[in-house]
Amino acid sequence: MNSPKTLCLIVAGILALAVPIALGASEVQAPAEPVVFKTVSIKPDTTSPVMILYCHGADSRPTRAAPLGSCVFRVAPLLRIIAFAYDIPYGGDIEQKISGGPSWLNIERYDIEAKAAPTATEAELKSMLQGLLASRFKLSFHRISEAASAYALRAAKGGPRLIESQPDKTPYISVADDGRLVAQNEPMSELAATLNTVLNRSVADRTNLAKGYDFTLTWSPEGDQFGGHSSIRNAPAPFLFNALQEQLGLQLEAQKGQSDILIIDHVERPSPN
Repeated sequence: MNSPKTLCLIVAGILALAVPIALGASEVQAPAEPVVFKTVSIKPDTTSPVMILYCHGADSRPTRAAPLGSCVFRVAPLLRIIAFAYDIPYGGDIEQKISGGPSWLNIERYDIEAKAAPTATEAELKSMLQGLLASRFKLSFHRISEAASAYALRAAKGGPRLIESQPDKTPYISVADDGRLVAQNEPMSELAATLNTVLNRSVADRTNLAKGYDFTLTWSPEGDQFGGHSSIRNAPAPFLFNALQEQLGLQLEAQKGQSDILIIDHVERPSPN
């Protein structure tokens, strides 16, 4: 039989164990609410002359395409916006990378202006954009992965032939389907991303050239480049692989990779503002 003193010690021990448990329970927090844009405007657009797709984060390269802390889209089909939000390279095979969904997905075009805090990073803005697609367009999907051919962009033997840009120049890169590419103050990661759309293959930047460069590239498109819908120029030019080596001192190496396919389960036209 326990003495009164022993019973007191047992009760004290139980209370000592119960206090941390109670304190721990009081510290449990509800999941954080997802960060969303402060304001969003979505309108149909069939008249704007230039398509724009850009999210300007606090860590993005300077641009005039969108105010700091915002995402701006002009005359953009929803298929392009989905590809942008989920970092899917847009090329002639886009409907193989994003499968399913209604026919209007790549036909009807929208203007979207979505504003957040100026301190939001580009990754945070894209996360908000993904939330916007789910809430306003009711987008839901799943992914599958398949083996696919890919390329690595590297410096060729003899080294790159690139001119480093002035830091105050506005970065831009443009490519035409007749095989003309012009870039100003852009790193090689942007060239790799652009070649991704030209070749309809994943292109990984392995150059270790992160500074901004001014360069042009001229070549004769062939095969399924630009989705097999390239224009033809009269002036002769080397094919892309040769042009990269001769003009920029770079090369593309074939490698095996994985291709992620986004399969749309459901999507709707946007809800009203």
